[in-house]
Parts: sequence; C-alpha cells; structure tokens
Amino acid sequence: MEQAKYLLTHTENSLKEISYRLGYCNPYYFSAEFRRLAGVSPSEFRKKISGTR
Repeated sequence: MEQAKYLLTHTENSLKEISYRLGYCNPYYFSAEFRRLAGVSPSEFRKKISGTR
C-alpha cells in the first residue's frame, strides 16, 4: 500500500489506473483493500493529502 499512497500523492492518475498499475484486476477490490489497510478510501486519502499542500 505504500506504493499506492505514493501514486495517490504524487500523480493525477485515476484510481483505476493506479489499481491496474499495482496489479489489481478489479479497481473495487483495490479500493476495499486500501480502505481496510489505510483506514480511509483512496479518494479520501487523496483529498486529505491535497488539502495539506
């Protein structure tokens, strides 16, 4: 998930692009796993990070 956090923070790639780049065949599964491990959804994580810049 560190790679996912990096891509969400440093790129404008869509969640679909990021999930495929990380080897997930299903973007919904990627989002669920991200939420389970990070405690927030990928889009919430990105919003939170962009608000701190």
